[in-house]
Amino acid sequence: MRTLKLSTDSFDQDNSFTILVRNEPVKCSLHVGFDKADDGIYWALNAGTCIKDKYSEADINEALRLIGEGPIENGETVCIEGKLFTCVVHPRRASDQAVFKPV
Repeated sequence: MRTLKLSTDSFDQDNSFTILVRNEPVKCSLHVGFDKADDGIYWALNAGTCIKDKYSEADINEALRLIGEGPIENGETVCIEGKLFTCVVHPRRASDQAVFKPV
């Protein structure tokens, strides 16, 4: 079972993860507050893709880590802040790629 951590900022390369969407891994970051800031709903923000002319060592390390971990799939159970959640993938959405429902 995978443990996910909240994203610290827009450039957090330590806590990113991938979710399997239509058979493709999509890089995401974990956030809390889906409908409003204090609702306690955990969700995955699609991090999008960026092409660079030079990749830093941190970029390469993140890519290798994500490949090694593999993507989280719809229905998979994960641990967030010591509690269990089920991943519910939104296959047609661009930004909020998934929500995590308490088990």
